[in-house]
Order: sequence, then structure tokens, then C-alpha cells
Amino acid sequence: TKPSIAFVFADMLSVSEDKAKDSFRYFSNKQPYRGKVFYEFLIEGNFIPLSSVIVRSNILKDYLPFRSALKIAEEWELFLRMSRGHDFDYLDKPVGIYHLHSNRASRDVLLEVNERLEIMDYWYKRDEKLRSYYRNKFLKAKSDLNLQKAYFYKHNQKFRQGVNEVINCIRIYPLKFELYLKLIKYFLLLVSDSVIKLLTSKTQFAGQ
Repeated sequence: TKPSIAFVFADMLSVSEDKAKDSFRYFSNKQPYRGKVFYEFLIEGNFIPLSSVIVRSNILKDYLPFRSALKIAEEWELFLRMSRGHDFDYLDKPVGIYHLHSNRASRDVLLEVNERLEIMDYWYKRDEKLRSYYRNKFLKAKSDLNLQKAYFYKHNQKFRQGVNEVINCIRIYPLKFELYLKLIKYFLLLVSDSVIKLLTSKTQFAGQ
């Protein structure tokens, strides 16, 4: 009923894919924000269950359409733009069921991280408060996303890309250096193991 509130979201019941585990509330371990949520929303990512959202139609039309270039983060990007000019509110009551899927394609995870980084960089260039008051939180969040990419490349044994992401992490937010060092050691071991296998195969071939 408050004119300043353009957007309301609610809690959901989260259910595992195999339904073997008990359901739990989506916001049982998350902090739902109210009011001016832009900075928290940008730094922490999309914490809003889409199927719980109610938006004033006369306000929504001012922010449409979605950015067609985005494949995964289009709702988040639209909500971000809305949150800069309008208040958000939260209903502390489950209004639906949120199904948790374990078989999400890894390429989709990587695409989502890349789109989030693109959107974060867009606002960082345009918002003085992000570059001052929220700078440390912003850079930590950005390094966490790069770290996700490093682990993705670690899992897929892509040495060069993984090292590049670790270097990005160090450049953006160097306070986690011990963690970054462990990842670099892993990639070095991966390379040395690959070199040993290559030399061994060449030696065996030459001896035939």
C-alpha cells in the first residue's frame, strides 16, 4: 500500500530434486533486504525467487524490455535497475515451492558468472558510492566470482584459463592470497603431471 514500494518478494519452500531431504525455507540462511536494496542486490547477487515476485505494472513498464544480450541474468539486471529508484519489500511467508536442481550445466554456471561480472563492472563505472563507501565489499564479491571461474577451470583441467582467473583474484582483492596460492600450486602440479606424461609417452614411442 506504500507508494514508494514498487516490488515485493516472498519466501519459498526449497525442495531437493530427489525429494529425499526435508524441505526448508529459502531464506532460512539468507538475509532478505527491504527498502533501498540496490547495493546489497548488486554485491550479493540475485537473492530473489522469481516466482514470488509482485511488481507494480505501471512502474514495470518503465524498465522493460529485458536486455536481450543476457541469457541468464536478465531478470537480475532488470530488478537492479528498478531497485535504484524504488523500494523493495519482503513477505516473510512461503508462497510457493522452489525446486533445487543438481544437474545444472557447468557452462551455464560460467555464463552466469560472466554476466554478473559484466553487470557489476557496468555499475561500478557509473556509481561513485560503489567506488568509495562500498568499494571493499564490491571488490571482494567480484574476486569471489573470479574464484568461481578458477575452480571451474580447475575442475575441467584448463590450466591457462585457471591461472588467469587466480591472477585476476589477486589483482582485484589480494587479501585471500593463501587461498590463491593453493590454487596456483594445483595448476603447477597439473602442468608438471601433464609434462611428465608427455615425456613418458615420447620416450616409450622412441624406444619402439
